[in-house]
Amino acid sequence: MGTQANINAVLAFNRQLLSYQQTAEWGNHGLQGSFSCLRVPLDVSNVDWRADILETCLCEFCLCTHHVGFNQIRTVYLEQWAIDGEDP
Repeated sequence: MGTQANINAVLAFNRQLLSYQQTAEWGNHGLQGSFSCLRVPLDVSNVDWRADILETCLCEFCLCTHHVGFNQIRTVYLEQWAIDGEDP
């Protein structure tokens, strides 16, 4: 009986990991879709400039998501956040 409990725990953990991976992929695809014109490799020798560019893209993406009101991650996980008592 202990073995079945271990298997169930591993399966639950794997489902949670898959959920986190899927969330990261949605966010990544959203960024790539919004900034598909930025196909030029960033200069690796200029860390500050590269960080500024990435931060600007992320902020603009978040602003667009907030303004439009569509956020797939929030839509999918809002119910679970409410159950867990987390503030999205």
